[in-house]
Amino acid sequence: TLSDLRPTWKKIVKRSNITYSISPKKSTGRRPALTPELEDFVCSRFNRQMTYGKLANRLFQHWGVGEKSIKSVFKKRGYSRYLALRKPPISERNRLIRKSWAPSRVGTFVLNF
Repeated sequence: TLSDLRPTWKKIVKRSNITYSISPKKSTGRRPALTPELEDFVCSRFNRQMTYGKLANRLFQHWGVGEKSIKSVFKKRGYSRYLALRKPPISERNRLIRKSWAPSRVGTFVLNF
C-alpha cells in the first residue's frame, strides 16, 4: 500500500540515528530588559545602595525598566538585600573593662590558636 512506501518521522529518525533537533529551537520567554552593560551599571557599588524604586524611577525611567527587573538582576548576580545595622554604642563602664582586659592578653592569642 501507499502508506507502507512513505516512512513516518519516527522511522526516518530511527534509521538516520538523529538524536537532536534538526532546526534550532526558538527561544521562549521575554527578552531581558537590561543589557549586560546596564546590568554592570546597576550592580555598581553606588547603585547597589539605592532602593529598587529609586533605581527604577530615577535612573532607568526612560528605558522602561521596573523594580522587578532590577531586583532580578541583583538576584542573578548573587546580591541580596538586608538592613544595615549600626554597631551599638559602648558604655563607659564596658570600655574601661575592655581596656583593662586587653593588655593582660597581648601575647596569649597566638598561643591559643
